[in-house]
Amino acid sequence: MTAAAQDLTTEITVDRTVVTELPDAEPLKSVFPVMPQLPAADFRLQPAIYNRASVFSPLAGNLNAPLYTGINAPLDYRGYAFGGYFPAFNAEAALGYRFVNTKDTQAGAALSYNGFSYKSKLQEPETTVSSNTFRAQADASHRFDAGATVTAYVDYMYSALKSPLFAAEAQKQNISAFRASAGVSGGKRIAYDIDLGYSHFGLGKDIVNRFGTNIAPASDDRFGIDGIVSFAIGHEGNTAFALGLGADFLKSTGFKPGEFDVTPVDETSGIIKINPALRYAGKKASIKIGAIVNFGVNSPDKVFHIAPDVTLCWTPSGAFDAYVTADGGEHFNDLRWQYEQSVFAPGATASTRSFTKLRSRIGFNAHLFNDFRIGAFAGYGYVNNLPVYALTLRGADATGSALLPLIFDTERAKSWYFGGNIGYDFRRYASISAEGRYYTKGDFSSADRAHMVLDASLKIFPIEKLSFEATYTLRARRHYSAPLVGCVNMHNSSLLGLTANYAITERFSAFASVRNLLNRRCLSTPLVESRPLHGLVGVSYLF
Repeated sequence: MTAAAQDLTTEITVDRTVVTELPDAEPLKSVFPVMPQLPAADFRLQPAIYNRASVFSPLAGNLNAPLYTGINAPLDYRGYAFGGYFPAFNAEAALGYRFVNTKDTQAGAALSYNGFSYKSKLQEPETTVSSNTFRAQADASHRFDAGATVTAYVDYMYSALKSPLFAAEAQKQNISAFRASAGVSGGKRIAYDIDLGYSHFGLGKDIVNRFGTNIAPASDDRFGIDGIVSFAIGHEGNTAFALGLGADFLKSTGFKPGEFDVTPVDETSGIIKINPALRYAGKKASIKIGAIVNFGVNSPDKVFHIAPDVTLCWTPSGAFDAYVTADGGEHFNDLRWQYEQSVFAPGATASTRSFTKLRSRIGFNAHLFNDFRIGAFAGYGYVNNLPVYALTLRGADATGSALLPLIFDTERAKSWYFGGNIGYDFRRYASISAEGRYYTKGDFSSADRAHMVLDASLKIFPIEKLSFEATYTLRARRHYSAPLVGCVNMHNSSLLGLTANYAITERFSAFASVRNLLNRRCLSTPLVESRPLHGLVGVSYLF
C-alpha cells in the first residue's frame, strides 16, 4: 500500500502480539516511508511488526479516532462526522467524505481539529501550555484494467502552540506543515511500487531565549523517491528477487546538536538507498536475505553505510511460529520526527541523520490452549547519532546573551533488550493483551531512552452495542542530560485510560474516554510537564 493510502486511514489496528495506540497529538507521518518490501508471503505472522518503534507522546489525546477508512474498497457510508469535548479544555472534531466511491476509483477529503490547554507546575507562577491544531487532507486512487494502481495524497497542518520551553514564560509559536505524495504500483511476475513525495515543516516565529535574544526557528524541506521492482523466479512463484532504489534529500535550517556554535546551519544533504533482496515464501517457512546500502550526500559522517536486511520465519503449525529479523540503515531525524516525540519538541534544533548499524530480534509465538497465546523475544540494537532529550547550551558569547538551550543532542545508543507478550480472548465478551520490554542500556529508538516499556489493554463487550476498553502504558527510567549535572530524571510515564462506546444506531454512536486517570505528571520534554487527567465525551455519525 502506498503512503497515500496509509496516511488517510484512521482506524486503530491492534495486532495480536503488539498493542498499538494512536499518537496523542496525531502527528503527521513522514511522506517518506521505509523502503517498500516485497508483497507479504502467505504465512500467518509478518515479522516486520516486531521492529516497530514505540512512540511516546503524553500530551494531547486522540481518544476516539474518526471512523473514516482511506483507500481500499467501496464504503457503505461515504462520510463521517465526529466531535468531543472535556473540561477544562480538550476538544476534537473531524469531518470526512469520500466523493468518489467505486470499485476502481476512490477520492476523499477530511478536515480535523485537535486542541487542549492545561497548567504546568514546573514554573513559578504556573504557566499555561496549549495547542490548537487544524488539518486538511485529501487522497485519491484509481486502479486500471491492466492492474496498475495510481494514488495521490496531499496534507496541510497548522498548529498554534504555547509552551515554556525556551522562555521563562509560556511563549507563542506556530507550525505549518505540508506534504504531497504520488505513487504507482502493479505487476504480477514482475511487480513494481514507486512513491514520490515532498514535504515542508517549519516554525513561523522567532524563539526568544531566556536571555531575551531572538533565535531564528528551524525548518525542513524534504524530497524523496522510493521504488522497488521484484522478479518472480520459477513457475511456482514462491521465490523472487527484488531490487529497491531510493533517494531522500533534505534542506534543513537551525542549530546542529553537538556543535558549540551560535551560527545556524542552512544545508542540503541526501541519502541514496540500494536494497537488493532474495525472498522465498513456502507453506511453513519464509526467508528473506538482503542488504541495505546507503550512500551519503554532503554527509558529516561516513559516505558509505551497509546494514543487513534479513527475515527468517518458521511456522510448523497454526499454533506456533518462530522468527529472526535483522535490519538497519541510514535515515533522517527531521522536524516531523521531533514532533512525533512531542508536539512542543520542534524549535531551533536542526534535523540530524542517524545510522542504525543493527536492529535485530529473535522470538516465538504460541497458542497454548483455547484462545490463550504467549510469546517471548530478545534482540540487540546499535544506532549512531541517535537524537536524545538534552538541555545543551550553545554559544560562545561571554555575556551569555546568545546562549541557546536546545532539547536534543546526539549519542551512540546500543542495548540488548528482552520481552514477552500474552493474550487471551474470552469468547466474544472480553479480550486482554500485554507486552513488556526491558532495555539493558535504554531504548535505542526513542528520545527519552526508557529502560522498561509496558503496554496492556482490556476490552469488554457486555452487550452487542456496548464496549469498554482500559489501556495502560508505562515508560520507566526515562532521562535527559544537562550541562554540569549529567542525567536528569524525567520520571516515569504511567498512563491509564478508560473508554466506553455505545452504538445508539448503526450510524450514530456516543463515547466517553478519560486518559491519565491516575493523574501522574512527568516531563514530556525537558522544561515541559505532561498533561494531567483529561479526556473526551462526544458523538460520531456516519452518512
